[in-house]
Amino acid sequence: MLRKALVSSSGPSSHLRPSRVISTLTSTQAATFATKSATDRLQVGSVLECQRDFSADDVSAFVITTGDLNPIHTNRTAAKASGFSGQVLPGVLCASLFPALIGSNFPGAIYLSQTLKFRAPALVGDCVTARITVEKVSGSRVAFKTECLSGSGVLLVDGFAMALMPGRQ
Repeated sequence: MLRKALVSSSGPSSHLRPSRVISTLTSTQAATFATKSATDRLQVGSVLECQRDFSADDVSAFVITTGDLNPIHTNRTAAKASGFSGQVLPGVLCASLFPALIGSNFPGAIYLSQTLKFRAPALVGDCVTARITVEKVSGSRVAFKTECLSGSGVLLVDGFAMALMPGRQ
Protein backbone atom coordinates (compact mmCIF):
# COMPACT_ATOMS: atom_id res chain seq x y z
CA MET A 1 0.00 0.00 0.00
CA LEU A 2 1.24 3.48 -0.86
CA ARG A 3 0.35 6.55 1.15
CA LYS A 4 -0.27 9.52 -1.14
CA ALA A 5 -0.97 13.13 -0.17
CA LEU A 6 -2.21 16.00 -2.30
CA VAL A 7 -1.33 19.44 -0.96
CA SER A 8 -3.36 22.42 -2.10
CA SER A 9 -3.72 26.01 -0.94
CA SER A 10 -6.73 26.75 1.23
CA GLY A 11 -6.93 30.49 0.79
CA PRO A 12 -5.18 33.79 1.26
CA SER A 13 -5.06 33.93 5.06
CA SER A 14 -1.58 33.98 6.57
CA HIS A 15 -2.99 32.09 9.58
CA LEU A 16 -4.29 29.15 7.53
CA ARG A 17 -1.86 26.37 6.76
CA PRO A 18 -2.26 24.25 3.60
CA SER A 19 -4.81 21.48 3.56
CA ARG A 20 -4.07 17.95 2.52
CA VAL A 21 -6.04 15.06 1.17
CA ILE A 22 -4.60 11.79 2.45
CA SER A 23 -5.59 8.49 0.88
CA THR A 24 -4.24 4.98 1.24
CA LEU A 25 -3.88 3.52 -2.26
CA THR A 26 -2.90 0.19 -3.77
CA SER A 27 -0.20 0.21 -6.50
CA THR A 28 -2.90 -0.03 -9.18
CA GLN A 29 -4.85 2.88 -7.70
CA ALA A 30 -1.67 4.95 -7.40
CA ALA A 31 -1.04 4.64 -11.14
CA THR A 32 -4.29 6.50 -11.91
CA PHE A 33 -4.20 8.86 -8.89
CA ALA A 34 -2.81 11.84 -10.80
CA THR A 35 -5.40 11.60 -13.59
CA LYS A 36 -8.47 11.71 -11.35
CA SER A 37 -10.09 14.84 -9.95
CA ALA A 38 -10.05 15.41 -6.17
CA THR A 39 -13.77 14.55 -6.07
CA ASP A 40 -13.16 11.22 -7.82
CA ARG A 41 -10.42 10.35 -5.30
CA LEU A 42 -12.81 10.58 -2.36
CA GLN A 43 -13.25 7.18 -0.80
CA VAL A 44 -14.20 5.94 2.65
CA GLY A 45 -11.29 6.72 4.96
CA SER A 46 -9.94 9.67 2.94
CA VAL A 47 -8.85 12.54 5.20
CA LEU A 48 -8.70 16.27 4.53
CA GLU A 49 -7.21 18.60 7.13
CA CYS A 50 -5.85 22.08 7.72
CA GLN A 51 -4.41 24.04 10.62
CA ARG A 52 -5.31 27.55 11.63
CA ASP A 53 -3.92 29.96 14.24
CA PHE A 54 -6.86 32.17 15.23
CA SER A 55 -5.82 35.72 16.23
CA ALA A 56 -7.65 38.32 18.30
CA ASP A 57 -8.40 40.12 15.00
CA ASP A 58 -10.03 36.93 13.63
CA VAL A 59 -12.21 36.69 16.74
CA SER A 60 -13.13 40.40 16.57
CA ALA A 61 -14.20 40.06 12.93
CA PHE A 62 -16.26 36.96 13.79
CA VAL A 63 -17.91 38.66 16.77
CA ILE A 64 -18.81 41.71 14.68
CA THR A 65 -20.14 39.55 11.83
CA THR A 66 -22.24 37.23 13.99
CA GLY A 67 -23.21 39.53 16.84
CA ASP A 68 -21.90 37.00 19.40
CA LEU A 69 -20.98 39.56 22.06
CA ASN A 70 -20.12 37.11 24.83
CA PRO A 71 -17.21 38.91 26.56
CA ILE A 72 -15.24 35.67 27.14
CA HIS A 73 -14.31 35.89 23.43
CA THR A 74 -12.96 39.45 23.47
CA ASN A 75 -12.12 40.35 27.07
CA ARG A 76 -9.35 38.55 28.97
CA THR A 77 -10.69 39.68 32.37
CA ALA A 78 -14.17 38.33 31.59
CA ALA A 79 -12.67 35.06 30.34
CA LYS A 80 -10.60 34.69 33.52
CA ALA A 81 -13.64 35.50 35.69
CA SER A 82 -15.40 32.60 33.93
CA GLY A 83 -12.56 30.20 34.75
CA PHE A 84 -10.53 30.31 31.52
CA SER A 85 -6.84 31.17 31.25
CA GLY A 86 -7.45 33.52 28.32
CA GLN A 87 -9.96 34.66 25.70
CA VAL A 88 -11.99 31.72 24.39
CA LEU A 89 -12.36 31.06 20.67
CA PRO A 90 -16.01 30.81 19.62
CA GLY A 91 -16.64 27.12 18.95
CA VAL A 92 -18.50 27.89 15.74
CA LEU A 93 -15.45 29.82 14.49
CA CYS A 94 -13.38 26.63 14.86
CA ALA A 95 -16.14 24.60 13.20
CA SER A 96 -16.23 27.04 10.27
CA LEU A 97 -13.09 25.31 9.04
CA PHE A 98 -15.16 22.26 8.02
CA PRO A 99 -17.13 23.88 5.18
CA ALA A 100 -13.99 25.85 4.28
CA LEU A 101 -12.11 22.59 3.75
CA ILE A 102 -14.88 21.12 1.62
CA GLY A 103 -15.61 24.24 -0.44
CA SER A 104 -11.95 25.10 -1.03
CA ASN A 105 -10.96 21.61 -2.10
CA PHE A 106 -14.13 20.71 -4.01
CA PRO A 107 -15.31 23.83 -5.88
CA GLY A 108 -19.04 23.70 -6.48
CA ALA A 109 -19.71 21.41 -3.51
CA ILE A 110 -22.88 22.19 -1.58
CA TYR A 111 -22.71 21.87 2.21
CA LEU A 112 -25.98 20.14 3.17
CA SER A 113 -25.79 19.58 6.92
CA GLN A 114 -23.57 19.63 9.99
CA THR A 115 -23.88 18.39 13.57
CA LEU A 116 -21.55 19.73 16.25
CA LYS A 117 -20.56 18.85 19.81
CA PHE A 118 -18.30 21.27 21.67
CA ARG A 119 -15.94 19.17 23.81
CA ALA A 120 -13.25 21.56 25.10
CA PRO A 121 -12.36 25.24 24.74
CA ALA A 122 -9.58 26.68 22.59
CA LEU A 123 -8.01 30.03 23.32
CA VAL A 124 -7.20 32.96 21.06
CA GLY A 125 -3.78 32.29 19.53
CA ASP A 126 -4.09 28.50 19.75
CA CYS A 127 -3.35 26.36 16.71
CA VAL A 128 -6.47 24.42 15.69
CA THR A 129 -6.40 21.44 13.32
CA ALA A 130 -9.62 20.76 11.45
CA ARG A 131 -9.96 17.25 10.04
CA ILE A 132 -12.71 15.71 7.96
CA THR A 133 -12.79 11.99 7.22
CA VAL A 134 -14.97 10.41 4.54
CA GLU A 135 -17.41 8.06 6.30
CA LYS A 136 -19.72 7.20 3.40
CA VAL A 137 -20.02 7.94 -0.32
CA SER A 138 -23.45 7.49 -1.88
CA GLY A 139 -23.63 8.85 -5.41
CA SER A 140 -23.06 12.59 -5.20
CA ARG A 141 -23.54 12.71 -1.41
CA VAL A 142 -20.50 12.37 0.83
CA ALA A 143 -20.75 12.02 4.61
CA PHE A 144 -17.80 13.25 6.68
CA LYS A 145 -16.76 12.78 10.30
CA THR A 146 -15.61 16.24 11.45
CA GLU A 147 -13.11 17.07 14.21
CA CYS A 148 -11.19 20.09 15.49
CA LEU A 149 -8.16 19.33 17.63
CA SER A 150 -5.87 21.53 19.70
CA GLY A 151 -2.14 21.65 19.03
CA SER A 152 -1.70 19.06 21.78
CA GLY A 153 -4.33 16.74 20.26
CA VAL A 154 -7.26 17.54 22.58
CA LEU A 155 -10.63 17.12 20.85
CA LEU A 156 -12.31 20.54 20.74
CA VAL A 157 -15.29 20.03 18.41
CA ASP A 158 -16.65 16.98 16.62
CA GLY A 159 -19.66 15.98 14.58
CA PHE A 160 -20.75 14.92 11.11
CA ALA A 161 -21.26 16.78 7.83
CA MET A 162 -22.95 15.94 4.54
CA ALA A 163 -22.01 17.54 1.22
CA LEU A 164 -23.25 17.24 -2.33
CA MET A 165 -20.22 16.86 -4.61
CA PRO A 166 -20.23 18.15 -8.17
CA GLY A 167 -19.46 15.67 -10.93
CA ARG A 168 -20.34 12.55 -8.93
CA GLN A 169 -23.20 10.33 -9.98
